[in-house]
Amino acid sequence: MGKTTSTHGSRYQSLAYVGSLALSALLPLDLSAQTRPEVRLWQEALPYYNPAASIASEGGQLAALYGHTDSRHKYYLILGGMPLELLGGQHEVGAQLLYHQQDLWEQTALSARGALCLPLSLTQSLHLGIETTLYRLSFDGKRAQEEGITDQELPTAKTEGKGFDLSLGAYYTGRRLSAGIAVTDLLGSSVALSERYRAETSPLYVAFLRYRIDLGKSLALQPTAFASYSKPSGWRKELGASISYQDRFSLGASYRFHHIWTAHTSISLGSLRLGYLLEQDTRSQGSPSYRHEFFLGYTLPLRQGSKEETRYKSIRLL
Repeated sequence: MGKTTSTHGSRYQSLAYVGSLALSALLPLDLSAQTRPEVRLWQEALPYYNPAASIASEGGQLAALYGHTDSRHKYYLILGGMPLELLGGQHEVGAQLLYHQQDLWEQTALSARGALCLPLSLTQSLHLGIETTLYRLSFDGKRAQEEGITDQELPTAKTEGKGFDLSLGAYYTGRRLSAGIAVTDLLGSSVALSERYRAETSPLYVAFLRYRIDLGKSLALQPTAFASYSKPSGWRKELGASISYQDRFSLGASYRFHHIWTAHTSISLGSLRLGYLLEQDTRSQGSPSYRHEFFLGYTLPLRQGSKEETRYKSIRLL
């Protein structure tokens, strides 16, 4: 009796194992969670992390940013914003395009955002923003095989898929202090690369703070703090400061916990603004690794409509 029961149990376990294998062959496989690249020059591209943050003041603003670590990791970002007068208030609408390549992954994201401005006083305002994003994710399985990666769970050809996500943010501005909180990719959307494989976007939680200290008529010191968290990447905590001259030239540095230093500079030439950042990561053994970011901004000469009353001249024919 005991032998018969044991044989029956082993057959049952074998059938269950075969059934689980068949079921796993039919279910989609998760490759990995995808997050946005970490833009270091966040002060020049605030709407990238917070859709409520404003980059347009008197006119529209266009900006482009390029980041490079090595041939396997690079990204570029193009974003724009323009003021919008609505319901007696000054609000903002904007869009951005992101391309990110990291190892065998490629990510393209097209976003549209809107920010509502709520005046609190003559020098203070609260901005509430929302952003919708269309993602295209792709994984190059053919290149993985060419590089000798033979994981059976990876696709053997280049696969891609599309997904939709949502971001929310709040941004406070005062005469000296500005601060914001936001969550990007709130939905954590699942992107089907094929019938067999899929990837997921991961929410990113962000908070930042800036404070301006005037040092005379021409100089200003600006301490900053930045923190973000996502499940795949963990925490990013950064403290920094910059000093500016007549709001035209700035030089700054920051420290990211742990063992990452950055130095950055920017200059304004009329409607153009140029920026550069160098990051040194000393965590790796041997020689430190470096990352470069380049920034270019342009203020559009948009003019608000004249508010003067139009006067008409009467012509009398005699």
